[in-house]
Amino acid sequence: MSTLPSLDELATLPPTLNLVAPPEFEDFNGHVNVSHHYALHMQACHAEMMELGIDERSLEAGFSIFSAEHHLTFLNEIRVGDRIEGRCLLLGRNDKIIHGISVLTDVTTSSIASLCEWVEIAIDMNERRSTPFPEPIAAALDARIAEHAALGWSLPLAGPMGPR
Repeated sequence: MSTLPSLDELATLPPTLNLVAPPEFEDFNGHVNVSHHYALHMQACHAEMMELGIDERSLEAGFSIFSAEHHLTFLNEIRVGDRIEGRCLLLGRNDKIIHGISVLTDVTTSSIASLCEWVEIAIDMNERRSTPFPEPIAAALDARIAEHAALGWSLPLAGPMGPR
């Protein structure tokens, strides 16, 4: 795995998720279960997508996104009571696909806990088929991708994912 950014570098990207791991997240190994890691990654990215216009209004207009591929990498455990931050980094897109990676940071232990690289497909909800991103959303995605590319750090990728 390539070098991870420092926590100070990660802090240049505002968190889209911030919570304390509750007791119900604990599994029999005494740490936050994989299913909760995954759900927290999705919550962090959902918040990012909502900011970019992929929200209830877009759904009412017949547009949304569907998950196509995810790769979850665990680096450090999270324990109940630890404070967690989630961030979503947009990497690129084409007319129908967006590629990104989210990161969960355990603020309590000052460590990166897990990464989730993902690909989402733009969907016409009436046809339930892929479609190009609507122009306002495409413009918002492009601006955010450029903003994220300018941060000066990156996260290690799982492999050959993303728009082709």
